[in-house]
Amino acid sequence: MTSRIIAIWLVVSLLPMGQGCAWLNPNFESPQVTLESLELLEQRGLSQRFRIGLRLLNPNSRTLSVNGMSYTLSLNGFKLISGVSNRIPDLLAYGETRVFLQAGTDLFEALRLLRSLTAQSQDPLHYSLHYQLNAKLDLKGLAPTLNIRRMGTVDLALTR
Repeated sequence: MTSRIIAIWLVVSLLPMGQGCAWLNPNFESPQVTLESLELLEQRGLSQRFRIGLRLLNPNSRTLSVNGMSYTLSLNGFKLISGVSNRIPDLLAYGETRVFLQAGTDLFEALRLLRSLTAQSQDPLHYSLHYQLNAKLDLKGLAPTLNIRRMGTVDLALTR
């Protein structure tokens, strides 16, 4: 019995201050991740690089410390852009954090997307794109990894 109490005390004492209780709290809400900007960078060979602006919202009363993040942006089911970063600042309690990350395209997925768009479109100047942003936040300490998904549709009308 004493060894159980010591083990529980060790686990609780090793949790980072303010973070361990955040994810144990039944009122804990996953942070929100939204795509704010997408900027073309230099092209390397056949791969296009992007600078992606993300907005991370922490709706909790505790600051969340982040080890790193991985993310993918899919269009119409094709994983087009992906990247990782280990330079994510702490997500302050009830705070909003903007981060800018670099990511690259998957050339073959981009070609498959273009082929599917031209095959399905009745109007070559109008496209409907379904997007899905998947982000995985790896929190420091014993907190769990958070998987966040945002989905939606964007209608694009091109002009001649």
